[in-house]
Amino acid sequence: MTGPVGLELRRGTGLLLAAGIAVTGVVLVLVSLVGPGSRLQWSVSGPGLVPWLNSVALLLGPMAGAAGAWSGSRERRLRVDELVAPVSRPRWQRDVASFGAMSVAVGAGLLIVVAATFATVAGAVTYSGGRWPLSMLLVALGYLAWLAAGVAAGRLFPYRWTAPAIGLLCYLVGGLPTYLHTAAGQLAPVGNLPGADGWQLRPGVAALGAGWLLALTVTALTAGAADRRRWAALPATVAIAAAVALLALPVRWTGKFNTAAWVVGDPRANERVCSTDTPRVCVRRVHANLLPEVTAVTRAALAPVRGYTFIEEDPTTPPGVRPAVAPGELVVIPNLQGRTQPFTGALRDPGELTRTSQDWAVSAWCPQLSAAGDRAYTTARELVSGRSVPGVRDPAGWLRDYLAAARLCDTTAFERLAGS
Repeated sequence: MTGPVGLELRRGTGLLLAAGIAVTGVVLVLVSLVGPGSRLQWSVSGPGLVPWLNSVALLLGPMAGAAGAWSGSRERRLRVDELVAPVSRPRWQRDVASFGAMSVAVGAGLLIVVAATFATVAGAVTYSGGRWPLSMLLVALGYLAWLAAGVAAGRLFPYRWTAPAIGLLCYLVGGLPTYLHTAAGQLAPVGNLPGADGWQLRPGVAALGAGWLLALTVTALTAGAADRRRWAALPATVAIAAAVALLALPVRWTGKFNTAAWVVGDPRANERVCSTDTPRVCVRRVHANLLPEVTAVTRAALAPVRGYTFIEEDPTTPPGVRPAVAPGELVVIPNLQGRTQPFTGALRDPGELTRTSQDWAVSAWCPQLSAAGDRAYTTARELVSGRSVPGVRDPAGWLRDYLAAARLCDTTAFERLAGS
């Protein structure tokens, strides 16, 4: 590779940036594999990988911004700007070439991170549909915006402290919206981009996000590189218009995200894939690889419970939150996103799925549960786990009566059961 782009990659910041992104990203993947908990940060699908690759941008994106600032400030920081001033090539062309080289470096580093992440679940992928490429496009545009902001800052403030300052600023700008449940958080989609198994971006909102990030990139490059900075007014106007449109989007809770306006369900991913015998166990198509193990685990876990005919994966409930459904013929089990064991395709933590399935099966979804109801639930939880409870001589009959009371929120029955 020759010319300014090749020179930037070989002797500039490009190779260091690519290596830094790749090494940091792979280390984050490895740390997540051995981390505690029953879930991975990503799942066995295109939509399931995007949230992880988006979230690591909170750390990798500021690296791109800092590297851009270091590259952009190089001429004046090294006091060679007067030497290159007589060169016939305009400054904006040199800066665009440098930005292009840095973009290649960012892309190369990210490809290694993507490959490392995908390798952990490649053998278990059963669904690759949906609009996840749109999400990946927005993530890529976010990196370009960070990089352009860094280059512009380096041009305008050519000091040694500019690069670390821009890195910190990018981290704050990208990370703070995670804690802001307001429309302003939608102006920093990268690092906070909604996505999960069974969800996909709305094309219109994705186009707004892409326009916003592209306009920011062009504005930053024009302000930092052009001899006449007033040309930055045009892309800045586009950026403002896109920002106003994003701020106007409502902020609503979907069950997983606060940015409900960004996403819509993916019908194909959420189709049921079920066992053929009874009780039927159904998971979503996006988790079809887990059906045999989930069937065995949940049937064994719910063996003490009688009267149900379906076991179905809940499509929307996030970890740690139980769905508002009544016990009866249908037993709901947790969302299976992230429950695949890396490199094997097996269920990551059968014990945790057993405990959660038992808990949900006997929970009484009543508006207000009395003290007797709480005591009855505790007894039911013990019985469904296979443990004996003093005073309960017929566990199967007791559970049958409890589930009937829970279905109707029968306070009188709870009191009788709690006293048995």
